[in-house]
Amino acid sequence: MPTALKNLFLECLPESERLLIVSAGETIVQRSGDLVYEVGGSFPAIYFPLDAVISVTTELADGRIVESV
Repeated sequence: MPTALKNLFLECLPESERLLIVSAGETIVQRSGDLVYEVGGSFPAIYFPLDAVISVTTELADGRIVESV
């Protein structure tokens, strides 16, 4: 477990709930550009980024990739 949580969502939770989530999880290292989920795939994990942003991208008909909501 990191010594100082940097995830604002986790920091907003009551301590007892935050500790349950953190103790059940594991810290992983992702690099810029790593794929977290694939379209049509399953959701094997829930991510709580500590020092990054996860964005959702969409491929347009012309092949360009844009961030989407």
